[in-house]
Amino acid sequence: MKNRIGKTFALAGLALVLAADLLGCGGSGSTGLGPAGAADSVILTRVRNEHVCIEVEAIEYCPVGLTTADGVVVEAGPAEPPVHEPGPLPTTEPCSADGSPCRDGAPVFVIAGSAPGSGCAVAARPAGSTGRWQVGPYTALVGTGLEQTFALPEALRGTGPEIVLLCFGPEREPSSVPGEIARLADADPEVAFVPAGTT
Repeated sequence: MKNRIGKTFALAGLALVLAADLLGCGGSGSTGLGPAGAADSVILTRVRNEHVCIEVEAIEYCPVGLTTADGVVVEAGPAEPPVHEPGPLPTTEPCSADGSPCRDGAPVFVIAGSAPGSGCAVAARPAGSTGRWQVGPYTALVGTGLEQTFALPEALRGTGPEIVLLCFGPEREPSSVPGEIARLADADPEVAFVPAGTT
């Protein structure tokens, strides 16, 4: 009996350590008990599976296609009808693990309801990884309801990475967006838009 109780407490302790590891306990993500990216994986899986917006560390994580608490919505793919220069219609092809449409290797999103002066950047990492995120260049939003492309980080172009669109408010200085982060929260976006992807 005593041995069974000891095993129960040992298993409970192990479960707590693993839960803390997955939730990214340890501050900035670089000092946690395990890979900082594992906490992101837990958050992203929940957003994808439950198709809900959740707030973690003052950052709203929303699935693409769902409106945030502030009324911002991001759709994947070209606007309907496409907004483009005269000439042949631009074409899209998948370029990420979730199958997000891309044009010339850059994910295409339509963003509506954002504040003037806002901007976004794509964070990407190898599909199935819990490693560090590479962040593409900050792109100022050109207006509301218009399609825009957001460059993938150079090192991950053509690799079919997992992507998340990080969006920042108008007060954010574009040069302050880091090029590499351990966790999505380290970029301090207002919203992280999560394409459907795979779990």
